Amino acid sequence: MSGAFHRHQRSREYAWIAQKRDTALAYARMVPSFRVIVAVGSLRPGVAPPEVLPAAAAAAAELTVVEASSVDVVSGEARLTVRFTADSVDQALVVGLHVAERVRILAQTGNWRVTERVAGRWFRRG
Repeated sequence: MSGAFHRHQRSREYAWIAQKRDTALAYARMVPSFRVIVAVGSLRPGVAPPEVLPAAAAAAAELTVVEASSVDVVSGEARLTVRFTADSVDQALVVGLHVAERVRILAQTGNWRVTERVAGRWFRRG
């Protein structure tokens, strides 16, 4: 096959990648992404560790679309993170409070906060 064919094929692939990137960027501008981060301490009696993160994500899913969830340990402290979409900071704060209250039923909790992703960076909103 000729070099011209391969250049044409590569050009089509780059165009497809650029289109996907542009679609993703447009979506990100239309639907703001937030996350709630909850510090978790001791679990309540009868609660198994694998129950907590799914319960936090389910609480957020009752109010909005959940994008991801994870557990991290930072400076010896367990932290649950649930990433979700919301139309406004006010709505995101409602979701964050709902998640924190649900986790509080299952475990002792410390501080919690809501952050918003803006231009690739996370900013604290509450």
